[in-house]
Amino acid sequence: MAVTVVFHLRAERKVKRVVYDDHGRRVSEDVFDGIKTVVIDGSRARLPAGIHGGIAVYVIDGETKASKQGALLVIAPAYRG
Repeated sequence: MAVTVVFHLRAERKVKRVVYDDHGRRVSEDVFDGIKTVVIDGSRARLPAGIHGGIAVYVIDGETKASKQGALLVIAPAYRG
């Protein structure tokens, strides 16, 4: 099963989304600038996995897609079924 890790650097208003496959290899990596709020929609997530020094880390089971809407980033499952 794939795993998505989302790093929200709140002071820098930046989000980094990294997807790993079931063997632990990095499949994709995206960086979004100007993000104030992250919304996890319809995903099983451990919210947040850690907060340290203004960085929130979210670990989400499965692959996800991200949609930027102004200063809002919506993260949802890549496949609904």
